Amino acid sequence: MSRIKSITQKYIGDVIQWRHWLHAHPEVSTKEKETSAFIRKTLEEMGLEVRTYDGSYGLTAVIDGEGQGKCLGLRADFDALPIAEKTGLEFSSVNIGVMHACGHDMHTSILLGTAAVLNDMRDSFCGKVKLIFQPSEEQSGPDQGAIKMIQEGCMDNPRVDAVIGEHMWPELKVGEIGLRSGVLTAATDRFEITVHGKAAHGGSYPEKGVDAIVIASHIITALQTIKSRNASPFERTVLSICQINGGTAYNIIADKVVLAGTLRNTNEAFRAEVKERIKAICDGISESMGGSCEIVYKGSYDATNNDPGIIEIIRKGIENSPEEMTAVDLMNPSMIGEDFSKYAHLAPSGLYCFGTRENDSDTATLHQCNFAPSDGLIEKGIETMVSIALEYMQK
Repeated sequence: MSRIKSITQKYIGDVIQWRHWLHAHPEVSTKEKETSAFIRKTLEEMGLEVRTYDGSYGLTAVIDGEGQGKCLGLRADFDALPIAEKTGLEFSSVNIGVMHACGHDMHTSILLGTAAVLNDMRDSFCGKVKLIFQPSEEQSGPDQGAIKMIQEGCMDNPRVDAVIGEHMWPELKVGEIGLRSGVLTAATDRFEITVHGKAAHGGSYPEKGVDAIVIASHIITALQTIKSRNASPFERTVLSICQINGGTAYNIIADKVVLAGTLRNTNEAFRAEVKERIKAICDGISESMGGSCEIVYKGSYDATNNDPGIIEIIRKGIENSPEEMTAVDLMNPSMIGEDFSKYAHLAPSGLYCFGTRENDSDTATLHQCNFAPSDGLIEKGIETMVSIALEYMQK
């Protein structure tokens, strides 16, 4: 433990500066060119060989321990969000309208710091540590970062036996790390419903039209019965219509309305049932009122399932960390989406939740313009992740 702390101290000043650069130069999903170049340069300055991927700005590097053993993947995401920053930090975003409002700058700087420490501690473990720096976590659909990197072989050469990652978690206090076996984050689906009607004069000849707005209104109301009447009271399901666009003028019956929303679920079987129910409701109401509709799913995240064995390794690593961190068992999954789920399909995996709330007045949450975890958490993050990695490599 003392060795982890002493080596972390050797690098902590540099890591904080890396975090400042990352936070000040955020880039949204699929546009992370400069961020990727910065990560590559930093890893190469450690003497590590970096692999890049043609389909995205993702990178991997491998740290070889002494002797044969398993390969542990450590993953961090590095894309930002289209949000105007209002943190007041000296190193606030210089890219107008873009900020690291989900803590990905922390994820990346902590993994870079972990890489530096583990690189100095090669003699302390057998096997390999594969560093997975992933872009576009916030991008649902085929350009999602985990999908792209996995398609290009980030889990191979060497084959990754397990994957561990962290997520900044403002619901937990500083010093707390949330753990949960099984489902940690929900499956999420983004959908769009296009309702087709028939235009007509809204004042003089409404009977000659098919009002897409009226149809859409009935659909919105009926969709709410899925949660209240088709789901068990114990089923964790969210279905929200968050956008509605239609109509061209105040006195013309709308011939088209587009609804956009999100579906979130922790039960894959019920997730499929809900999609069938959405289609039945939309088709039935549209046809009964003389119209038609189309439903398109425009991106999704699978539920993140944490492997119980990996969670126990993480718990042991937290207990052995030089920092005084406390493992907190989370009773319920979160309804956020996370493409860490894609790695969990391929290898035993564990995503842990790193507390960031400084005090009761710290109310900033993920994806808010004022979310800014403290630099002081970086040292805790590095020492904890190193301890977890060493715990796995000893198994």
